[in-house]
Amino acid sequence: MRLRRSLLSARRLVAAFEAAVAEGRGLFVFDGRAIDLPVVEAERSILARARAAAGPAREAQEQPGTG
Repeated sequence: MRLRRSLLSARRLVAAFEAAVAEGRGLFVFDGRAIDLPVVEAERSILARARAAAGPAREAQEQPGTG
């Protein structure tokens, strides 16, 4: 469960970052923390490792139009 919460939080943070960038902001607050690109890159790395560990079937489930 803890891993699942961590992955959910990472996904939410990356989505919030993308929204902030679309609004022209590179720094934003997420769950009371100031977030910038290095933090987002670390979260993206965690998500990429989780996808790699889950294997190709899981990646196909997460990509629209592939499963």
